[in-house]
Amino acid sequence: MGTSSKHQQHACDGHPASQRVRTCIGCGAQRQKDDLIRIVKTSEGEISYDANGHSAGRGAYVCSIDCFERARASHRLDRALKIKVADQDYEMIADELRRARLSAQG
Repeated sequence: MGTSSKHQQHACDGHPASQRVRTCIGCGAQRQKDDLIRIVKTSEGEISYDANGHSAGRGAYVCSIDCFERARASHRLDRALKIKVADQDYEMIADELRRARLSAQG
């Protein structure tokens, strides 16, 4: 059964990995993984925007910068990543998200 890892079936639901549904921690909306923004905590404890969505580490998903700000205000990102996210990390991620949005628009 030689399926490529890109189209690997999951035993629990039979869906390819690329069609997995994730929940936005800002608003609770469920969307395809590829439609969300991933924030990752590495094994070293560093927090960053995961532009490609495949970095190793614990991830949390948001729909938009607005949902990122909601998750920040309610400390949902802290809970999702199981770490206290420092203010400087929040600012760095917000800047990365704004830059990514600008580069995608232009």
